[in-house]
Amino acid sequence: MKQLILPLLAAALCCFTGKDEAITELNQRLPHLLWDGHLPGNFSFDSAGNLAVFAPGSVKPEFRLPAGSLSGASYYFRRPFTTNWSEYLKGSFLPLPPQKINPGSTSDTLPLKGIRIAIDPGHFGGDYATARLERKSVQLKKDSLQGIPKNDTIIEGKLTLITALLLKTKLEKLGATVLLTRSKDNHTAYGKSFEEWWKEDRKKCIDSAFAQGYLSLKEKNTLLKSGSKKFVCREFFLQEDLRERARKINAFEAHLAIIIHFNVDEKNEGWTRTSSRNYTMCFVPGAIFPGALGKKEARFNLLRLMVSDHYPRSVKAAGLICKYFTQILGVPAATAGDAGYLSENCIFTGTPGVFSRNLALTRLPHCPVVYGETLYQDNKKEYSALTLSALRTTPVPPRLEQVADAYLKGIVEYFSN
Repeated sequence: MKQLILPLLAAALCCFTGKDEAITELNQRLPHLLWDGHLPGNFSFDSAGNLAVFAPGSVKPEFRLPAGSLSGASYYFRRPFTTNWSEYLKGSFLPLPPQKINPGSTSDTLPLKGIRIAIDPGHFGGDYATARLERKSVQLKKDSLQGIPKNDTIIEGKLTLITALLLKTKLEKLGATVLLTRSKDNHTAYGKSFEEWWKEDRKKCIDSAFAQGYLSLKEKNTLLKSGSKKFVCREFFLQEDLRERARKINAFEAHLAIIIHFNVDEKNEGWTRTSSRNYTMCFVPGAIFPGALGKKEARFNLLRLMVSDHYPRSVKAAGLICKYFTQILGVPAATAGDAGYLSENCIFTGTPGVFSRNLALTRLPHCPVVYGETLYQDNKKEYSALTLSALRTTPVPPRLEQVADAYLKGIVEYFSN
């Protein structure tokens, strides 16, 4: 029954135009769609079987899903409703066999040949000033009792970039084609620093966001008039940078997107000292809570998850990667009780360390996604290998090499099935 209900629920999402109580509205509409025996005309298949999804009244597709990325849903869309329903009643309505994950080579030497993998090195700060602007640095204070010999800094954006570059090299040696959403220190997804973006692109990006409905007129004018880089960065640019990363991933038509992050202990807020806590976890799409479907974009992204196999593939890939985080790094997989955001904003998938979370970069890429949070930077056993002082001594810390290896092993096993 699930294979029938999901496409129909997706159709209900296409037609939904209200802003409040989205889940209740869908529950009311679904029985009507089931028994009417037809679907709204918001889907179009071309001769190759590719699915185009249209917003109500729109002549331009909201997004397209290639035939190869669809699960059984596309098959059921093309058949009459009565055929699906009668087979279900007879007990002969069966899901299609799962597709092979690896669309590329089976070569032992190049097992990832033909595979496109997008890597997003989280954040963009590469120095103290930029990392402070985006609030992604750990400022450890000298404390002999804590074992911190001097004041030092950890910059997450620098760690993610080093890890991404290591992983890219390792994947390419196995035949993969790899995209980095950013490839230099202090560079954003726009291929330039925030300072350069401020001078060259700020106005046109704000105008574009308004034209696409991401900003109200009041918000647009406030941002354009503001001379505060901190305000514009935190209130607008950080989210727009994430959208640009997703746009790159989608244009690349990735088979898998890897979002690289490093975590901190939320109970150690201030992050001027070390913590004894350390966990690893991965996020995947989902955890759509009531009130989250007010905007058209949110509804279409949920629709995409339902008519494709991106969610189960994300969980599979994340589970394998998290397994190697634990094995190679020796860091335990988090449970829902290990952090407030895991119990309040996430849904446990049933796979150790893997949680659904409705983040921009689990939601916006149109492919399976693994959003890795490898370890706690402020952990008392981890921090010394991750500081700016350590990076000046060893540009490629062994610990980051291990992180890249853990990602690699999980990815290779995922595509070997």
